[in-house]
Parts: sequence; structure tokens; C-alpha cells
Amino acid sequence: MATVKNGDVVNGTRVWGNTEARRCSLCGEEFYGLGNNPEPLKNFEARCCDPCNWEKVIPSRLAGMRSAIRRNREGLAKQKGESDAIND
Repeated sequence: MATVKNGDVVNGTRVWGNTEARRCSLCGEEFYGLGNNPEPLKNFEARCCDPCNWEKVIPSRLAGMRSAIRRNREGLAKQKGESDAIND
């Protein structure tokens, strides 16, 4: 296993913090550094690699936020007695 130190770039990602190899909780690939919080896809104690963070975790969080906003808008419309559907 190669020696990795803070500031090194491995697979396009600059390593900061933990320099030991870790496994991504989403794809199983090896990565170095602190990793990312994979919630809502996995428990926050697990870690994921940067590619999974960008390609899976962030889109999932945005979808959850859009859904919450839609539910909030629909709830406000019902409170006001509006029956029109609210579109994004």
C-alpha cells in the first residue's frame, strides 16, 4: 500500500485528515482522507468517497429538500383554501 500524506492528491481528491485507506460505505471503493457524511443514504457514522458524495448523496439531499418544499407549499395552499396545484 502506498504511503499517503496530507496534501497528496489521490484519484483526483486532495487528502486531508486521516491518511489511512478507508472503504466507501456506498460503492466499496478505497479512498483516503476524512471522507463525507453519506446521510440520508447511510448512517452519518459511515463515510463515503468524494465521487459518491457528488453523484449519490448530494442529489438525494436535494431531492429530499424539494419534496419538503413541495409539501410545505401544498400545506400553505390548503390553509389559504387554494385548490390550484403548485408546480416547481
